[in-house]
Amino acid sequence: MPLFRRSQPPPERRPEERERERAKRAGRRATAYQRLRAATQRVRPDPQGAPAPPPAPVDPPYDTGAAPGASPRVRVIRRQPVHQRAAPPSASDGQEGDPRPAPPGVDGPPADEPAAFSDPVAGADDPVERYDAPPAPPAGPAGRAPLRPGEAGGRGESLPPAPGLRSPARARRFGRSGGGGAGAGGRPGRPAGGRARRRLLAVSPLLLALAAIWFAWSVFEPLKGHGHGRVDVTIPARSSVSAVGRILERQHVVSSGFFFSVRAFVSGRRGDIRPGHFVLARDMSYGAALKILTAKPVPVRAVSVVVPEGDSRREIAQLAHRDGLSGDYLRATVRSPTLDPRHYGARHSRNLEGFLFPATYELPVGTSVSQLVADQLQSFTRRFKGVDLSYARRKHLSAYDVLTIASMVEREAGVARDRPLVAAVIYNRLKNRMPLGIDATIRYVDENWTRPLSSRELRSRSRYNTRLHRGLPPTPIGNPGLASIQAASHPARVPYLYFVVKPGGRGEHLFSKTYAEFKRDASRYRGARTRNGGHSPTR
Repeated sequence: MPLFRRSQPPPERRPEERERERAKRAGRRATAYQRLRAATQRVRPDPQGAPAPPPAPVDPPYDTGAAPGASPRVRVIRRQPVHQRAAPPSASDGQEGDPRPAPPGVDGPPADEPAAFSDPVAGADDPVERYDAPPAPPAGPAGRAPLRPGEAGGRGESLPPAPGLRSPARARRFGRSGGGGAGAGGRPGRPAGGRARRRLLAVSPLLLALAAIWFAWSVFEPLKGHGHGRVDVTIPARSSVSAVGRILERQHVVSSGFFFSVRAFVSGRRGDIRPGHFVLARDMSYGAALKILTAKPVPVRAVSVVVPEGDSRREIAQLAHRDGLSGDYLRATVRSPTLDPRHYGARHSRNLEGFLFPATYELPVGTSVSQLVADQLQSFTRRFKGVDLSYARRKHLSAYDVLTIASMVEREAGVARDRPLVAAVIYNRLKNRMPLGIDATIRYVDENWTRPLSSRELRSRSRYNTRLHRGLPPTPIGNPGLASIQAASHPARVPYLYFVVKPGGRGEHLFSKTYAEFKRDASRYRGARTRNGGHSPTR
């Protein structure tokens, strides 16, 4: 049996259906032909009123049999099923000397005649439209070449471009102009944005490479090292790597907290940062700072220096010497490059008294007293930032005055609840221009903190004798803690002017508004002291 079977022809359509299809195709051909003629023969009139020259006769296309100057015709070729196709006409079937058949009309050959040209492959019977070449453009005046599609017969006149064809300016705007499209032999137009896009694509690898180099340079910082100077940094517990980066950037250890976080992520040590106190430097590289923050703690021998609240410079100097710190503490606390008392309103400051914050400091064995002083000043600066001084400023008091009041409160108040009351007595006496009468200021001069005051000390003309001189003493008489500083900046709103130690108490005081009440309370105190053998009658 044969390997291939011939396909069955499609079913024959009814004559009325074929007629309708033929009418539709004829209408479309007529419309297309009219548009083509209108596009090629549209000529603007000459400004001088001269009519455009008639179009020159054009030779008909090859093998059409049309007369010169005739309009192009549309030939319709009907495809017939393979089994109904007729053999090609021979020379003996036509007229003698002309082997080619006459071209069909507009509507094709009659139904009973075979097609002039048959398709040996297709099997459908749908007619195929085929157009002859369009007429040549109209000729110009005598002696001139035929006009181009964009020119007219008159001087300075031009023909409008045919529909669907770009004007020269439009073609230049969209790209190169090479005639028609690709089918007309010209190069297709390229949009102007394509050239910029190609250039961008060409330089994109270079831009990406530069961005990668800049990012790597910012993260690894090959030219930076271990920095310079000394910066004490405290990393709180459970701090994220972003929070650590912000702390380092704020203290000028690294240039960017964001890139520090990126470096920690890239190196895989994001979770190895330890909380605690670290000694770093300014302008360090991210790698150097990260190495210190993630290094395992080295066991060292340390000493705890406990500075009580209210102690003076001379008392702290004795503690530092007892704990084995090297250096002269009194000389180290005269001035500091990191803190100037004048910035806090000091007028007669001779040293750093009042700024040496009391706390417990862990220092390696053999550390110099300069390190202790630096830690104290840093602790004071960090804690004093949160103190609200608005009430004191309304009373025309500076930050240095608040420290002076706080040092007296620290020495006089025996319990925490008495601090705002003692501060209120000082504020009220300053308001009434009364001497403060604080015995702790007299004791500060000779460092007499335990034995009773002598008559000589009470008659001293020192500026620290607040029984004789009105106003505040020249400097603080100790280094107050944060609670006393808060009490000095926000005293209690009470009218008290006097206070005395309460007999039999645990350091409490009795406060009074009048001098008579004070004399009564003072008499009770002296009696209790006498009964106690001259010692303080407190428990």
